[in-house]
Amino acid sequence: VGLTKLLLVRHGETVWNVEGRLQGQLDIELNEAGRRQAADTAAALRSLYAADAIDAIVSSDLSRARQTADAIAVAFPGARRYQDAGLREVNCGSLQGRINSGPDADEGVRKVAAEVNRAWLNGDLHREFPEGESCASIMFRGIRALRSAAKE
Repeated sequence: VGLTKLLLVRHGETVWNVEGRLQGQLDIELNEAGRRQAADTAAALRSLYAADAIDAIVSSDLSRARQTADAIAVAFPGARRYQDAGLREVNCGSLQGRINSGPDADEGVRKVAAEVNRAWLNGDLHREFPEGESCASIMFRGIRALRSAAKE
């Protein structure tokens, strides 16, 4: 049995990143800067790895992740390309789409998001975003998706 190496890459920038909005599982595309970041990441990976060194490129099914992975796939044309919804970001529930950071932040949103993040950092992995999901559920689906990717 061979060793599987996983390289994890976060998606490029979106307009909502710039605005400080919680994207969660809402489907937001990359902005121009994000498309450049994806292309730059592909070039950097290509400089580190031979074209046949990457066997598969997996992303969530959300546009920003797909667009980033598709840019990387151009640099590794022999790699299998597929999507797994298990790799989606955290479902922030009723906070999704609301401004969490920056000068226009909704203080109520910022407070609740900070409380959830603090709970997770303190080991309460079952604390959920309002109408959203917990860290434990993210970890469960994420690990399942990464194991599936490693088997492919």
